[in-house]
Amino acid sequence: ASAERIFEMLDTDRQIIEREEVHQLPEPRGALSFSSVTFGYDAEEPVIKGLDLEIGAGETIAVVGPTGSGKSTLISLLLRFYDPQQGIIQIDGCPIGNLGLRDLRTIVGVILQDVFILDDTLLRNIVMDSGRSREHVEEIIENSGMNPFIDKLEQGLDTRIGDGGRELSTGEKQLLAFARALCRNPAVLILDEATAFIDSETESILEDAIDRLENRTSIIIAHRLSTIKRADRIVVMKDGTIVEQGSHETLLKRGAHYAKLVELDTFESALEGKE
Repeated sequence: ASAERIFEMLDTDRQIIEREEVHQLPEPRGALSFSSVTFGYDAEEPVIKGLDLEIGAGETIAVVGPTGSGKSTLISLLLRFYDPQQGIIQIDGCPIGNLGLRDLRTIVGVILQDVFILDDTLLRNIVMDSGRSREHVEEIIENSGMNPFIDKLEQGLDTRIGDGGRELSTGEKQLLAFARALCRNPAVLILDEATAFIDSETESILEDAIDRLENRTSIIIAHRLSTIKRADRIVVMKDGTIVEQGSHETLLKRGAHYAKLVELDTFESALEGKE
């Protein structure tokens, strides 16, 4: 549902004003700050309410909560599809409104559940317009542990994957999207339901690849408990606010909002065979 919301935002006539003189972050680290952020699609009915959140550079957080809690809206504000009515969002201490939109969306990469795929080779689909070399892509594949995905393809990176990626499984499309995002070397990587509807083998490859992300801030929106548990910190949202945050173990022991979500089987316990 959150991916659908972001696509809706891509289709809207955004009233976003880009400054004529924009600031640049030559070496972004990916430290994020949401300070007293309030936003509503209807200003009279805020979806995000006075939200405060600090995310350290290189930290991996999972954002969870029931439908309508504000998860996808938070991501859309970070990507600046909308500006908050109140509060400020910063990357490395720089308000995102001071950055050019193209620069912002290079610093912040996003992997959606639905992946756009060209009728071309796997390599071309990973590189897209990033200008990266084959050697760079091979390095990404090696460092992220995605070799099993490439090795099983008859022609490796030169395999033609068909219109819409019809030659790939759902999970393989997600791995392609992951490699594509890394090709742009974002300081912040958002994974929006990236592990939904994929088989356990591909899920394991993707989760290991996420674990290998060094010096990169990651924000994960997921319903798979196995994915959520691996985050450095879990942020629980409800009705547009953060109601608690902490590690999986800490939040379970607390026995509050997160523990109830787990108890109610809100998350996909596609955890058979896992702890």
